Amino acid sequence: MFVSDAHCGLKDAITTQFQGSLWQRCQFHFSNDCTSILALKDRKEVANRLKDLFNAPTYDQAVERRDQLVKDWQTEFPKVVKKLENSFDELMVIYQLPEELRKRLRTNNTIEQVNQEIRRRDRVIRIFPNDLSVLRLMGALLIEQNEKWAAGPRYLNMTVYHGIEKDDNSEEAGMLKLVK
Repeated sequence: MFVSDAHCGLKDAITTQFQGSLWQRCQFHFSNDCTSILALKDRKEVANRLKDLFNAPTYDQAVERRDQLVKDWQTEFPKVVKKLENSFDELMVIYQLPEELRKRLRTNNTIEQVNQEIRRRDRVIRIFPNDLSVLRLMGALLIEQNEKWAAGPRYLNMTVYHGIEKDDNSEEAGMLKLVK
């Protein structure tokens, strides 16, 4: 499963190189995209309503909430409505996974935090003497992060994820089911 913003090149690479994998559009970045086109006074309301949509316990409830948002915002925020209608399926791929995994896999904030740390360290050093020094620093940072993820508290319970398999008999290709 991949989670990213809606970068076309990245989406194309995922579908080409990782056929059959799931791609989830980052809900956080989508929300930012929507609020960035609004007046400041409207941003909080839209962000809160989108957050409510993304926190729907079931896919059917998410559809109901989306329909209500479209109805409420059709005249006031037509650009947001258009974005939501065009991206809804990409935003809701997460409902194919067990509920325990949804909150952590609906955004790409985990990798964004690693990238932010790399940028922070890069700004401190500013000038690297050669390519190898960049690789050493970034490699050390990534090894440190890996050790935190391996030895620290579990961010994801992957036993739940590994208990999923593709349901080849489903009407919709790519749907998943839990293995009993």
